[in-house]
Amino acid sequence: MAVNHFSARWAISVTGALSRWRISRQILSTPGSGKLKDTIYAVYGSEIAENLIPIDVEDRYIKLSGYLCRPELTRSSRSHELFFVNGRPIYNNLTAKAVETAYNKLIDPGRKPIVFLFIKVNPILVDVNVHPAKREVKFSRSQIIFDVIKKAVRRTLKENDPTTRIKLKQSSNFNDQAKDSEENIERDKLFN
Repeated sequence: MAVNHFSARWAISVTGALSRWRISRQILSTPGSGKLKDTIYAVYGSEIAENLIPIDVEDRYIKLSGYLCRPELTRSSRSHELFFVNGRPIYNNLTAKAVETAYNKLIDPGRKPIVFLFIKVNPILVDVNVHPAKREVKFSRSQIIFDVIKKAVRRTLKENDPTTRIKLKQSSNFNDQAKDSEENIERDKLFN
């Protein structure tokens, strides 16, 4: 039996020991180690847990922490984009778009990244009364938050770029140098 999205989001936000039962059958159990990565492993499995990149950035009045998944591992929907604002699991198109924009050119079109992102921001800047269940939020400084998330995710992905780098001997041939220069420019375009 699959774990529903609410249970998964709740488990990730708690990171303590958690057991979920349905009709005398355990459907979810987390280790309770207090480590987010252990909880992600328990809920989503080893494939995702082994491809996580930690993110821990503070910019302006926003603190981002959590994990991003390597660009090679994606999903067809936003179901694995988990966002938490001040500890509360939320849905927000702005945060999803910021992350997806940061992954642009790194993943195939139509694919979505896997993200577990905790956003700490002054509560005054967050309106939780957008949705009756308080799952959706609205930010009062949305453009700044979008920019901070996009740049932080992009920088984290660039710093953890798994592509192999090969240092070639400098060639005296001008055509070879131009070709090397073009390859470097193409790689730089991925991260700009």
